[in-house]
Amino acid sequence: VGAIGNLSGPPVAVAYSSDATRIVIAVGGPTPQTHVYDVATGTLLERLLEPAEPALALATYAENRLIAAAPSGSVRATMLAKKTI
Repeated sequence: VGAIGNLSGPPVAVAYSSDATRIVIAVGGPTPQTHVYDVATGTLLERLLEPAEPALALATYAENRLIAAAPSGSVRATMLAKKTI
């Protein structure tokens, strides 16, 4: 995980897309973010800023959908982008 891209903090959760072409990594630290990378190339596809707290659990479902759960118990669902940033 640490070998993929320049993470903005320590990884706290990881999930692969259902087709295993993308890896989703939630990072903690002062600016929690969720990074989406292409598995084959290591290219950063998307960076999602976390609202107030980092995601501690990630799950992907369907083609481009992500669920992230936070320590407070809140759960967020989002669509992943299909293009690179």
